[in-house]
Amino acid sequence: VLWSYDLGVAGTPTGFAAPVVANNNNTAPGFWDGIVYVGGKDGVLHAVNTRWGYDFWKTDVGSDISKASPVIGDDGTVYVIEDNPATADRLIAVSHTGSVRWAATLGLGPGTSAPAYDSASDCVFVGGDKLYGFASIGGACSGWAAGGYALGVLTTVPSAPLIVNVGGTNYVYAVNSLGHL
Repeated sequence: VLWSYDLGVAGTPTGFAAPVVANNNNTAPGFWDGIVYVGGKDGVLHAVNTRWGYDFWKTDVGSDISKASPVIGDDGTVYVIEDNPATADRLIAVSHTGSVRWAATLGLGPGTSAPAYDSASDCVFVGGDKLYGFASIGGACSGWAAGGYALGVLTTVPSAPLIVNVGGTNYVYAVNSLGHL
C-alpha cells in the first residue's frame, strides 16, 4: 500500500461509487494530472493527490454524492450527482479548483444515473425522471429540450451513444448527443 486516505463518513451503506482519476487529456489552465475525485455521503467532493495521498481540496456541495461516480469534462470540471430523497436530485458542476460552477435540478425519479460527458458536444448527460443534456457552461445542451426527454434511465458507455432503457418496456435505445434515436 503506497498510501491511504480517510473519507470519514463518506461511504454509503453499500460502499462507494467508483472514483474518477484526472488525466492529461484535460487542458484547463491550472489543471493537475493525477487527482482522484470521490464523492461522499456527507456531500463533500474530495480531490486527492494520487502520488502522495493528501487532499488537494475538499468542497461541500450539499447532500449525499457517493452513489454515482463523478465524471470529468475536457476543461477539468467534475460533475457529480447529489442524491436528496427529500427534494429533487441535482447535477452539480465543480471546477478543477474546487468551486461550484453551477447546479441543475433533475427532478424526482426512480434513480439518477451517473453523469456521462461527451467531448464532441461539450455536454454532460444524466438520466433521472427524464433524460437531460446540459452544456458544460450550464443550461440545456444545444438541441435539447430545456426540461429533458422522458425516455428513462441512462447507462453510460464512453465514446458511444447514450444507452437508454425506457421504463415499462423491453427495449433499449441508443440516443445520439442531440437526443435523437
